[in-house]
Amino acid sequence: MKQLRIYVEGKGDLIFIGHLIAEQFNINITTDLNKLKGVYSNEVYEIEIHTFSPNTGQGGISNKSLRSLVDTIIKPNNELGLENVLILDTDTPNHKNPAGGYVERKSYLDQLLNGLDVKYFLIPNNSDDGNLESLLTECISDGGKQFYSCLSSYVSCLEQIAENKPKGIREIECFDKTKLDWYTYMMLGKVNNKEGRDYLKQDLWDLDRPCLDKLKEFLNETLSP
Repeated sequence: MKQLRIYVEGKGDLIFIGHLIAEQFNINITTDLNKLKGVYSNEVYEIEIHTFSPNTGQGGISNKSLRSLVDTIIKPNNELGLENVLILDTDTPNHKNPAGGYVERKSYLDQLLNGLDVKYFLIPNNSDDGNLESLLTECISDGGKQFYSCLSSYVSCLEQIAENKPKGIREIECFDKTKLDWYTYMMLGKVNNKEGRDYLKQDLWDLDRPCLDKLKEFLNETLSP
């Protein structure tokens, strides 16, 4: 039996990777958002997907959280013969903890994981800078693109206002994440986050986009019995 442990940054990654595996490989991961865990088991596979931050499910990584993951989980997993996989954002050179941008992030991980049996994939495509939000933006359905472009214009306008921004705008740390939340709200109305981030809803998302090819190839290699 193939015993696979996949570690992702946060709740959004957990949902997305689970849906992509279901769509592409007909492996229906059962996701418990309260426990921040996805599981699947049959005579061939025992798959678990976990977040780096099991207490909160918030995205984002740090040197400390990655080192803790390696020392307390991945190394013991290796000793037990479990296969370990990391899927995390490449980010940009503006990210400093750890260094972002493809070249720096890959170099950091190669040093951190030296000597360990671990596969990893850097979102969006294992070669370019970016994150889950930039990847999802490319997966917006044709029917939703024109509405999402309206949100992009709105955000662009807000970002040009240097002073006297309302509190609700000042508190937004990442407009890319917020735009995706606005997009699902606009397309579906007042629904819970689980339905809004249902990546199998073809009227919202298109999982056949070429931007997902590299990630699908990686998952195919990873999931091969």
